[in-house]
Amino acid sequence: MPSVDSGVLNQRSRPADVGCQVQFKPQVWFTRLWQRIQRWRRVAYERRLLASMDHGALKDIGLSRADALRESQRPFWDERPGE
Repeated sequence: MPSVDSGVLNQRSRPADVGCQVQFKPQVWFTRLWQRIQRWRRVAYERRLLASMDHGALKDIGLSRADALRESQRPFWDERPGE
């Protein structure tokens, strides 16, 4: 039976500890939280605007009333990648 070096085994059992030090930075965290809240508010506002558009305006942007209602009824946190 091959022998296992206890140092190698110990390193494998703690991959997060090896060469990776994560430091909590409150200012960065709060900034990102604030940006996310602002993004959610903007998404909610845009979806309310979309729901209030008339048929002509929706036609101009290539959406049907059903598309606009479906989009406007999604929750503010439900974003597609790239939005």
